[in-house]
Amino acid sequence: MVVHDFYAGFEGEPEYRISLASGRGVEEELHVWSGYFDSLMESLVAIDGQWRGIALHHHVGTGWNELAVRRWSDPDVVDSRRQLKAALVVCTDSKAREVGRIWLGLLRRAEADPSLSVRVEYL
Repeated sequence: MVVHDFYAGFEGEPEYRISLASGRGVEEELHVWSGYFDSLMESLVAIDGQWRGIALHHHVGTGWNELAVRRWSDPDVVDSRRQLKAALVVCTDSKAREVGRIWLGLLRRAEADPSLSVRVEYL
């Protein structure tokens, strides 16, 4: 499994794990400090006047934000990819942009191969 660590040095603070999973388990995973994750979420913009994908779940408090959800699988990787791509244009935090670029790669892979899923987990 490939691990991209953007959490080291922030131990004890909230962490997100964004993973690419298949029936065989997790293939690639980002460990992300909540500050970088929050910078990306704050950079989300409506596309065609609507929140979609990760932006929708972030703004309405569903998905990984729900208390009963431990690990959330993104049901709409296409719209999430579009939203995240747009967010990278306005995000000013270089580390958050680096996280976003890797996350985009995971979404692209899941879009190309329906046997893969992208998950977001809040720890």
